[in-house]
Amino acid sequence: MPESSALDSLSFRHRRFVEEYVIDFNGLQAAIRAGFARKAARSQASRLLTKANIQQAVAELAKIASTNAELTVERVVQEIARICFADVRQLYGKNGRVLDANELDPDTAAAVAGIKVGEVQITRRRRTSIKNYTKEYKFCSKTEALSLPAP
Repeated sequence: MPESSALDSLSFRHRRFVEEYVIDFNGLQAAIRAGFARKAARSQASRLLTKANIQQAVAELAKIASTNAELTVERVVQEIARICFADVRQLYGKNGRVLDANELDPDTAAAVAGIKVGEVQITRRRRTSIKNYTKEYKFCSKTEALSLPAP
């Protein structure tokens, strides 16, 4: 983990708290994972998060984490837009066949939450066996994407 001046000035336990806090921004859980007593974890987290040096260390580490994850406001907005403007017609080829996942354009693929592929065998007159593959795409929820707070 890259060193920063704010992190360097912290005690081991406070640094550990900051590292844990940046994972999920849950003060209680961060305090517990950092080794504070469970009974006192909530008050310790609250107290620590009011300290300027802790706030600075959290900001620095969060910035490093978001940079490493390439998480930017523009990218978040782009991903939300992909979900909100997904068009089910993009799942079909020119011949009306449902496309395989690797044939989807990047915007449509980004809006897909899951895919189920099944195999069906059809037997006619006990002689011919035809394999047919079914694909079921599930899109991410447009409603949930639209209800997200603005970044």
